[in-house]
Amino acid sequence: MEVARNHHAEKERCLTCDVLAQVRREDVRIVCESDGCLVCPWHASKYDVETGRMVRGPQGVFARIPGFDALNVALTRVFPLRRAEVVERDGILFMC
Repeated sequence: MEVARNHHAEKERCLTCDVLAQVRREDVRIVCESDGCLVCPWHASKYDVETGRMVRGPQGVFARIPGFDALNVALTRVFPLRRAEVVERDGILFMC
């Protein structure tokens, strides 16, 4: 949480939004699962496409930090991700 606060204080932008912007800039594939969620290609966090809320926090090394998942999920209840237009290219969905 401190990292996100520092990022916002320094850049006046949300860390999560900056990560998604980088995904779009670099044209990295964002996985869309059958349950109506998007999965971040780097941390495997899972987001509801209708609400922008996180339904599963970062995985990997982050998943071992006690309470980190619940903290991230709670944070997106207050500050959900902004939603964007989705386009399909060669059978893959991208956010614009």
